[in-house]
Amino acid sequence: MGEVVAILLIIILSTLIGVSFSKKQMKSIESSQNKSVRKGSYKEISYSNMMSIEAIVNLLTRKGLITQQEIFDELNVIRVREEKENKMSKKIGILYHPINNHPEEIYEGFSWPCLFFGFMWYLVKGMFGWAIVSFLVAGFTFGISLLVFPFFANNHRKESLLNKGYLSEPKSNK
Repeated sequence: MGEVVAILLIIILSTLIGVSFSKKQMKSIESSQNKSVRKGSYKEISYSNMMSIEAIVNLLTRKGLITQQEIFDELNVIRVREEKENKMSKKIGILYHPINNHPEEIYEGFSWPCLFFGFMWYLVKGMFGWAIVSFLVAGFTFGISLLVFPFFANNHRKESLLNKGYLSEPKSNK
């Protein structure tokens, strides 16, 4: 049963990224649904992808290979996984330089660049104190701390910019 779900998800994902049924299959689906869509439009592409997914789901449920509840459960698992992935590093806003209004994007959560570049990330971002702390702690812990600092790096970045006087709104030119 798990293989059927995997095949279904592969077919659905391939359909969503642009692979669709042949024209003959789509005409039969459209005629069975009694809906017509103007050719060449964005709505037609969306409609054909939706109809492809609907046709696959109907076929598998009619054959008794999978139930609609199993499909909903799998789609829910995918949604939850995507939400978790999005929480690793999420853009939360922009801070503006107090003089020239240069925008700096602010993130929360895990910092992938800090994981890969360690204390060098802090140096590039102009946080020399945190770069020294990161370097020294990494030396004392034989590099294990380099796996911990990325969880706090984005917060350090935000605090550093606020301490430098960055603003949450651009300064007006009056």
